[in-house]
Amino acid sequence: MNPDQRVALLKKLGYDGMEYNGFNGLKEIVDALDRHGLRLFTIYTPVNLDEGQAKYDPKLKESLEIIKDRDVVLELHVHSTKYKKSDPAGNGRAVAILREMADLAAPKDVRLAIYPHYGFWGETVEDSIRVAEKVNRPNVGSIFNLCHWLRVGGKDYESVLAKAKPTLFAVSVNGAETSGTDWKALIQPLGRGGFDTYSLLKVVKKAGYDGPIGLQTYGVPGAPQMHLGQSMKAWRTMTRRLVYELDK
Repeated sequence: MNPDQRVALLKKLGYDGMEYNGFNGLKEIVDALDRHGLRLFTIYTPVNLDEGQAKYDPKLKESLEIIKDRDVVLELHVHSTKYKKSDPAGNGRAVAILREMADLAAPKDVRLAIYPHYGFWGETVEDSIRVAEKVNRPNVGSIFNLCHWLRVGGKDYESVLAKAKPTLFAVSVNGAETSGTDWKALIQPLGRGGFDTYSLLKVVKKAGYDGPIGLQTYGVPGAPQMHLGQSMKAWRTMTRRLVYELDK
């Protein structure tokens, strides 16, 4: 599907907007979102801690002009061959790079957060929180991503979310098997799998979080209109229940 078709489908199904992967084609997707009255919430883009490698996408500066004043969060998946995953020895390098990016992004009303990704240097929610606190910039925060949290063996999301609360910029959910060990089990449409996504959402909302809650769809099989439609149906059921239970 072209950008307009993708956005039109999201609009038809009732989504408020989307995440985008990288900076290529960014102007076209932003224009399509504007035409349909939807938002670009987040952009998934890499950071590399290794010397001699590009620290971040060289298209960053020009892309910031495209997304300025839209309150977009750059979700930074952080890589390194020098530092092992979650190795605090990489903190200094990560902080220096993120401060540089944050200073570029702040005048454009763009925020940054480390996207906790299984197997990468920034692997856990705790990594995301730790680096955000060390960067100490108001436009740098943390992210909670359900499928990656489960993949690294997460058990107590309530305590993790409590730690993340002061810096939490984005939350990503989906259907999942609690004990899943691969993405097929850990990334399913909402309403599927044994993990109680509703209870997680209830904790998120009770904590006062009011930022974007995204749907993880990486590798979900089938036609997008089918699995996205199923997830939206489950989302509406969950949000109606949340309104009822939290208002009691």
